[in-house]
Amino acid sequence: MFTKRIHGALMLIGLLAMSGALASAAEVSWITGKCDLVEWTIEPNDPNDAEAIRFSGPSQSYADLCLAEHEFGGRPVLQVDTQAKQIELRFVPPATADCTNFWEPVCGLEGSFGPLEAGQWEFLSKHPEATFSIPFEVFHSRALYYVDRYAKGANDGSSWADAFTDLQTALAVAVESAEIYVAQGVYRPDVGGKTEMGDPNATFEIGNSIILRGGYAGANAPNPNERDVIAYETVLSGDLLENDDAYISIRRMAGDPNRVDNSYHVVSIHDTDSSTVLDGFTITGGSAFGNLGDDDGNGGGICIRAASPLIRDCLIIGNSAATYGGGVYMRDRDEPRLVACAIAGNWSESRGGGVYRDWGSEARLERCLISGNGAWSDGGGIATHTDGSLTLSNCVISGNVAAEPAVGRGGGLYAFMATVTLDYCTLTGNMADLGASLAINASSDVGTTATRVSNSILWDAENSIWTLGEARPEIVYSDVQGGWFGAGNIDADPCFVEPGYWLDQTDTPKDLTDDLWVDGDYNLMWDSPCVDAGDPCAVPDPGETDFAGRPRSLGAGVDMGAFELRNDPPVAVAGPNVWGFTLTEDGIGTVTLDGSRSYDPEGLPLTYRWYQKGEIISEEPTFTVELPLGSYDYTLIVSDGVNDSEPQDVVASVSTTVETSASISPTVISRSNSGKSLIATLVLPKGSRASDFDRSWPMLMFPGGIMSTEQISSIWLNGTAYSKGSFRAGDLLSVVPEDGRVELTIVGRLRDHQFYSATVNVRIK
Repeated sequence: MFTKRIHGALMLIGLLAMSGALASAAEVSWITGKCDLVEWTIEPNDPNDAEAIRFSGPSQSYADLCLAEHEFGGRPVLQVDTQAKQIELRFVPPATADCTNFWEPVCGLEGSFGPLEAGQWEFLSKHPEATFSIPFEVFHSRALYYVDRYAKGANDGSSWADAFTDLQTALAVAVESAEIYVAQGVYRPDVGGKTEMGDPNATFEIGNSIILRGGYAGANAPNPNERDVIAYETVLSGDLLENDDAYISIRRMAGDPNRVDNSYHVVSIHDTDSSTVLDGFTITGGSAFGNLGDDDGNGGGICIRAASPLIRDCLIIGNSAATYGGGVYMRDRDEPRLVACAIAGNWSESRGGGVYRDWGSEARLERCLISGNGAWSDGGGIATHTDGSLTLSNCVISGNVAAEPAVGRGGGLYAFMATVTLDYCTLTGNMADLGASLAINASSDVGTTATRVSNSILWDAENSIWTLGEARPEIVYSDVQGGWFGAGNIDADPCFVEPGYWLDQTDTPKDLTDDLWVDGDYNLMWDSPCVDAGDPCAVPDPGETDFAGRPRSLGAGVDMGAFELRNDPPVAVAGPNVWGFTLTEDGIGTVTLDGSRSYDPEGLPLTYRWYQKGEIISEEPTFTVELPLGSYDYTLIVSDGVNDSEPQDVVASVSTTVETSASISPTVISRSNSGKSLIATLVLPKGSRASDFDRSWPMLMFPGGIMSTEQISSIWLNGTAYSKGSFRAGDLLSVVPEDGRVELTIVGRLRDHQFYSATVNVRIK
């Protein structure tokens, strides 16, 4: 019953919790000379709100910044959105045109932004020549302690080199409002501090206003502050003797002899406020089967009492409990908040395999995955009981099971005497004999049971919803398998990209607890009936995001379910300004406009519209046009079938060539020797230097517009600059069918886009 791809699901959960702020000035410039940059980075990786943040990244090497900016379409600028906490690298025309040194190459960009206000930020670029996204967090300046089990220094917690080697010691000495950074590795609660080895009462107790962060590379890494909660997994494990079977079915965890020595609770959070943070950990191996206190049968992974912590970016997996909350237990007057967490593969012998909320607690789960959990009686995924409230938004509840035959209630969620609100949630693959998705028990008059579901998908089975008593759940603008009365509800296949499914590996169809749940991809297909079918009056908060961290409203209306169908507008890339030439005063030149590098963020096919003076003149990505002398403005707009791009302008110019002199060798060409090369040498226009020659543009030979295979520039001893191009004789012979004397025109281009030409004569025999 453990889920597959849980870490992949964590990656799908956007790791950004946005909030607005004011940022300092930002700057960006080209990197000159040679550089060995291979990716875009920021430094430091974990800045605080008093530090300036530097960044750098690679580009192709260009001879100078003028060429680079013409290629990129403009000067680099940083657009800072302080409300969304987003910094975007853009290229804004016009490009620099007055480079003083043509031989000062550039190879990338660097700059700074900051200091920035504390919070989650993103540095990104959508330009096709430099596409990247770097999420990072700016921290408050606090007392800071380091933990790394592999540190070999003084082990006083003052730095990565001198980090504590166990977490308990750091928790024991940390002052209130301190932060603790924990490097990758496995940490057990019976090691360090005042704990005793092998004591199942040992737990990581997080004090008030402590911020505990995992996922750091640590002392032995090139950059110890590099943080990635998946690549540098930091595990808090209740497996004190390191003898747990990682592949055991969830039901067997309850009686497994290898788990009788495990911690009752891996993490405990009691009597704290909302300034307490647990961020970026894997929490596993808790086994709440003790008998020494009120909570020893509850909350194998995390036990929360009268506390309001923020738990973010955590994987809570492989924990169990004798009564309530195999993964997480919450009780008493508190307001815990879980954001972007995955709660998977946990078990309860009674209620709430993944999560149990009880007695006055007002809990919120945002953008969380509750998958592959199980309980014997009620609430395979979640159980909420007795007073208080539970609010879930943009969550996925999949593949959970209430296993007791005939009377198991609420595969996804069970509610009794409590208020439940589900908004923008997806429930699928859950199983129970009574209410595969939801079981609502309102049979007692001790408290009230009120359940409201909106903008959600409940696609589990024909018996998705079970109720007992007077209070029927209010469900609106949702997709319910089997149907349900309510405004805007539908009963139609939601068309997930990849539905999850169950595998009965042991051929025991009546035992649900040993089956394997393979989680799916619950993004919506383009033809899903759930797209834009949510509440038409819904106005999401400006910073509200879906399960994957995308803006909640991306189309004509909000979508049902945890995922908003992403449809960012496409980006038109008309390319740099283009130049053509004519060989006569009143002639016509040809230019090619190329919009083929335009792109759609979702990969949808594009259509193209090129405008000139307000009229469409081409609907091809790339086209060639004949123009008289002069400059002409063109505009490109692309469409993905739903949205148009912003228009992008480009200038096409046609000029005459500057006449110069040339020579060619050989002057006699034999048709029997078509493999021979022709070498044309042109004197550059007066005042030009050899470095002015544009080697990126092939020299041309007419008739035929034959392109050179190689071209170089140099300078003679007398100071005259010249360019030399090599052409295949066979190419010329193919366009000149008759023998005899032929006048050839050779055309070259300077870096300022001025063309020059000369004529030579050859004889073909």
